[in-house]
Amino acid sequence: VRELQLAIWPTTQGNSQNSGYVPGLNGPTGVLGSPTWTATWGTDTNLGNALPVFLSETTAFLTIAYNYLDTNHLPAIAVDLATKTVKWEKRINLSTYSTVVVKGITEDGSVVLVEDWPSSWLYGLDAEDGEILWQCELYGTMRAGSYATIDNNGNFIVSISGVGIRSINPQNGKVNWTSNISDPGYCTPAIGLDGTIYAYGNWLTNATLHALDPDTGADNWSSFPSFGRCDNGVTVLPNGNILVHGQSGMRMYKDNGSSYSMVWAQSYTYAWFYSPGVDQNGYPVFIDGGGTLRRLDPDTGATINSSSTYESYGNRIAVGDDGLLYTNSGMYFRCFNSNLTPRWSYLHSANTSYWSAPAIGQNGTVYSAKRSVGLAAWHD
Repeated sequence: VRELQLAIWPTTQGNSQNSGYVPGLNGPTGVLGSPTWTATWGTDTNLGNALPVFLSETTAFLTIAYNYLDTNHLPAIAVDLATKTVKWEKRINLSTYSTVVVKGITEDGSVVLVEDWPSSWLYGLDAEDGEILWQCELYGTMRAGSYATIDNNGNFIVSISGVGIRSINPQNGKVNWTSNISDPGYCTPAIGLDGTIYAYGNWLTNATLHALDPDTGADNWSSFPSFGRCDNGVTVLPNGNILVHGQSGMRMYKDNGSSYSMVWAQSYTYAWFYSPGVDQNGYPVFIDGGGTLRRLDPDTGATINSSSTYESYGNRIAVGDDGLLYTNSGMYFRCFNSNLTPRWSYLHSANTSYWSAPAIGQNGTVYSAKRSVGLAAWHD
């Protein structure tokens, strides 16, 4: 069983709770004048959203922008965390305007999964030098908001629009299995405490939750009630229950093995736009579609405490073991105390480039990225 409470990575690296290890460092309050340090590159600063940062012990991997209007060959980037400099950049398809989107990294930090968008190919890159180790045809598309999850066997689990959920061996790119879930769209799969893979299909109008066998991809069960639209809509709690957030609100499910039961259902505004984290007590925390930061009772879904008003677009939360919360709230990067009161915030510039999903490193440094800034490191 994965030691989730010790994971330093966000959901996109196999940690379904968005929690991280932070050794209780003290830090700033109020409005920050600047990050602790940044690694910058490039001159095109106005288009696109920066995407999640992926961490190994020594390196941060990211894609600095993603926008269909781009006319640059946008690379995957590796930043050396010790020297605070770019280690390598990777461009793959130079015949078209393409973006090499980082989709995941193995737990040992040796292989970086990237997609050459808008092509239908995945690549495994050597984390040290960015060289291509293998390539795998998708026969579909990984949407901009979906990322790989690492299962308990170390495989990449990805959702492919028009194909389903697929398990990929990170060492050679070979497909272990494909689960024919109807259009998982923006789904980033989540891994249960026993290794069960949770994902949804029919993401746009009638999302259905599936529990998949990690060895075969077969359905253990699937839920039939509609969630409406779902984006990045699955979170696993420390007690093993599954939180699904979709257009109709949030629902908590219990996995009974070959069946499921619904624990509770609550309505929140535009629930499909946000990605909850889970605090050190096992309580979900998120900013709802109305800009309110909430902590929920995991047994009932009721709001325990809240704080408002914040930007709601695109936010993802990372939670430290000391209870501090980090989020890309619109164009702000924000830190909150464990009681949800604001601790500090930072707005680099009011342009269309949003802060990326935060990731917490081993030494307590929090990393995020923005196209007009580059990689930013924050100590707290």
